[in-house]
Amino acid sequence: MNVSWERESFQSNLVSLPTSPTDTSAARFVDEWKGAVLGGSIWLEPWLRTRLRGGIERWDTRGSFFRSGVGLDIRTADDRIGLSSNLDAWHSTDGQPGFGRISVDAALRSRTELQGAVLTLTAGVEAVGKDSPPTLWPGAGTGFARQKLLRAHPLLDEGVITGPAFDRQLATGGAEFVYWFELGSGFRLGGAAFVDFVRAWGIRQADSFTDAGFGLRLGTSARDAVLRIDVATGLDDDEFAVSAGWWIPAAFR
Repeated sequence: MNVSWERESFQSNLVSLPTSPTDTSAARFVDEWKGAVLGGSIWLEPWLRTRLRGGIERWDTRGSFFRSGVGLDIRTADDRIGLSSNLDAWHSTDGQPGFGRISVDAALRSRTELQGAVLTLTAGVEAVGKDSPPTLWPGAGTGFARQKLLRAHPLLDEGVITGPAFDRQLATGGAEFVYWFELGSGFRLGGAAFVDFVRAWGIRQADSFTDAGFGLRLGTSARDAVLRIDVATGLDDDEFAVSAGWWIPAAFR
């Protein structure tokens, strides 16, 4: 059982919804929801896992919805290739329009151990329906508010989602090369170089972004997620950002 509450603020001109402010001079639009979801997963084969979930959620501006979802994960035997897909639907309890969300993520890594040279390639696409609230819209930035990375373009500005890579549809891709060094006691330190690519479209005019940079990684032999510290610049503009956070490719979560 997962009980959640979320409140997000958006720059008002990013969203175009019946519930958003009609006065475009308003600084922000606030979307808030709460709910409870029960889910579980089963490995049908060593390489195939299925996930089911269901629950009820309530949006302050929309009412209550029953939520149902299914996910499918595929892994190769050596766990170097991963594919993850998710489909969720929300059905109103009081006649409001329903909405949905779909996502597909893929990742390939040259080796699973944090040892020596490791190359990781990622790709993904995510989309929501036209009536979906903005708290469900996909986005990319430095890892805050949304997990997809576009490391020279922060998604948040003083707690408000303002970043350009935020819309109803989002396609992402990336490549990261890390060379790992043994620190002892199970810890590993890595030097990284990376490129992030994002294309966003839907409400706003379609736009693409490419960022590149360098960073440090800290991990252990006992976990997949690693701590990242990154410095990135935009290849299409003069954006620049420093960020940190835990990271693991979406296809392997």
